[in-house]
Amino acid sequence: MRVPRSYFDNPGSGPPDPVKPHRQPVDARGMSGARRRGARREPPDETLLARRPYYYAAGVLALFSLLMRQPLLFVAALLLAAITLLPEVWYRFGLRQLVVVREPAARRASFGDVIEVRVLVENRKPLPLPSLEVVDELPDALQVIGSSLGASNRPARVHLTHHISLWAYQRVRRRFRVHAVNRGAFQLGPTLLRSSDPFGMMTRDETRKAHATVLVHPLIAPIERFGLPAIAPFGEQKSARKLLEDPLRVAGIRAYMPGDEPRRIHWKATARTGSLQSKVYDPATRHSIVIFYDVRTYLRPVMGYDAALVELGICAAASLATWALDHGYATGLYSNGTLQLTDDGPEGAPPARTGADPSRPDEVAMSSAQIAQRLATALRLHIAPAAHSGQHTRILDGLARLLPFYGLPMDQVIASEQSRLPPGAVVLYVGTENAVDVPLLVALRHVRARGHEVSLLLLRSTSGLDASPDGPLPYAGFPVHYLGDRALWRTLVSDALGTDDSELMQWYEAQQVEQRGTVSPAAAAEAAGETTTADEGASSENGAGDDAAADEAKRPHAPRTPRPLVVE
Repeated sequence: MRVPRSYFDNPGSGPPDPVKPHRQPVDARGMSGARRRGARREPPDETLLARRPYYYAAGVLALFSLLMRQPLLFVAALLLAAITLLPEVWYRFGLRQLVVVREPAARRASFGDVIEVRVLVENRKPLPLPSLEVVDELPDALQVIGSSLGASNRPARVHLTHHISLWAYQRVRRRFRVHAVNRGAFQLGPTLLRSSDPFGMMTRDETRKAHATVLVHPLIAPIERFGLPAIAPFGEQKSARKLLEDPLRVAGIRAYMPGDEPRRIHWKATARTGSLQSKVYDPATRHSIVIFYDVRTYLRPVMGYDAALVELGICAAASLATWALDHGYATGLYSNGTLQLTDDGPEGAPPARTGADPSRPDEVAMSSAQIAQRLATALRLHIAPAAHSGQHTRILDGLARLLPFYGLPMDQVIASEQSRLPPGAVVLYVGTENAVDVPLLVALRHVRARGHEVSLLLLRSTSGLDASPDGPLPYAGFPVHYLGDRALWRTLVSDALGTDDSELMQWYEAQQVEQRGTVSPAAAAEAAGETTTADEGASSENGAGDDAAADEAKRPHAPRTPRPLVVE
């Protein structure tokens, strides 16, 4: 007996039936006007309309055969009708009751993994399909192994075609493999189905919007590759002894011990167990690490972005978070980058609204700038510090969806999150040295004033474009460590993909050239002119015989001397 899931399954129980709506007047044909409007047929198919003259010709031949008593004309009329009718059978019913399922073996993959994608095609009707094409639309950032690809009319997409013949009620499986050599959230699909009749006279296309998202996590490298010591890179870890307990955070209960304060007794647990039970509190402060990743590689947005430095920064943030979680730190991650939206929504971001809520008058009165700022805040990466088992996957999922387009300046992101940082948390800023400006340093000083240790982990930019016109900033006394430059990123990718596979490396580098951020020619020329003028001025002022160190110190893009990373 089936159990009713709601009172709608059993009219005799539950709340009373709602009042029946007023019936609309019925016209002479016995159908209401609303139903007649809803029952309108779809417009006729132009392809089928174009074939009607063949039926007329077959009818004329059949009529002439009867009048002239010529059997050959009648046979010709039957052949013409059959050749016209049979292709229409496959045209009308070929793609009906046809099931296509595409399922990747894993929805998450690490950088450099090979993902197997399974395609299932099932014909659930008695009509066989002699010619069926299943065209999968895939991102060109994933290298398809051992298959030829076709061009797509959409940017950054390619087509993979499967040629299949199906009998009645037959099921066919196909498999292909892709190499995850780029970080990101990649959408597989949609799928284009193209069926043809046995004579190849008529072809029908249908697009199935069946999407599957594959998250390729960023490359994770040992922190020694970034010049950080393997043992205690952020200083010695605090003792596990609880110096101070928070009475508002109950971790559990234990048996009562002599000397426990009366307020520590858990009276409900005592009544349930029949013996005195005391509360166990969490420590008031926990050793936490918070990473702020700045996706900017240039101060001015018109300069675009450097794809290699963006990927190196994401790799550094993922490697630091992995190290911290492996060593028991509560780790959080914040960024000013935009999260890529997928079918299952972004990880690490609350549900975003595209406008104001009509039910709230204060939101209706918001300006377009305020709505844009709210959207930029909702779609950026913000993951609160935690140490549970799912935190590592959550951070990697967020970094996989991170795009190199920032919605808010980094100083605003830090200012909005500083009040929610755990007490005593270590703050690590990861970004490019060109992106460090005065507002960012002021925001980090406010964080340090709240009792947090702050360190700068910077990426070197060797291009010299968009350098600070004021020369090297003093960094307000923050500890600074340089992680590397584009050469380090290429070395990490080569080690992850294998140095012996030169063809794969060439394909990856070609993809990076296509995905590189655009730089305005005028902005590049202006930045290059400012850099050249500054260099010439420094050379003429110091002279050829001056000390090289003094000359480098006066350059706007001179490399800073790295200092050891010290966090207590």
